[in-house]
Amino acid sequence: MEHKQGFWERLSERERRLLVVWALAMGFIVVFLGGYFSYSVIAEKAEKGEQYAAAVDLMTRKQADYLSRKQDGGEKLSDRIAGNQLKLQTFLDQEAAKHNIKIKNFKESAVPVGGKRRKKDAKGPQIIEETVAIDLTDTEYINVVGFLDSIDRSPELVVIKRIDISRPRRDDGPTVRVALTVSTFKIGAGT
Repeated sequence: MEHKQGFWERLSERERRLLVVWALAMGFIVVFLGGYFSYSVIAEKAEKGEQYAAAVDLMTRKQADYLSRKQDGGEKLSDRIAGNQLKLQTFLDQEAAKHNIKIKNFKESAVPVGGKRRKKDAKGPQIIEETVAIDLTDTEYINVVGFLDSIDRSPELVVIKRIDISRPRRDDGPTVRVALTVSTFKIGAGT
């Protein structure tokens, strides 16, 4: 303790004032940063809470509508599959044309849901998954986003199964290369 008192006494008046000001400044900075970070965390949690409350509110407002649709003729998935006559390649071509996209190659396939083993064991109609894989090269990303959005929001029974987006090696501006796989489901004849 004497060593510390000796240290303080050896300091000039100016050094003592600077040391006190430095200690007060450090204390202020620590208190300010602690308060700032605490406020940031609290504000972020409050924002997430408001988003959660808005989602719950939306669900409660839409619950009656959802239940009435479900009970009063809301179309079941099995009914949609049974009535699905969609030509997937034509559908994709039309949606692409709306967004100034030209699809150059299509790769189509159709497999029964449950795989080939299911096809052997099936008696009567079965669900077939028709898939189309497409590649888009040098397409502007804003057009790709619109194309994907129109597929996703379509009333048709389609599912985007795979999206692979990459930039070309050369810098051609806002263009991307896209590999996309889209599926639909239909009722097919059994064995």
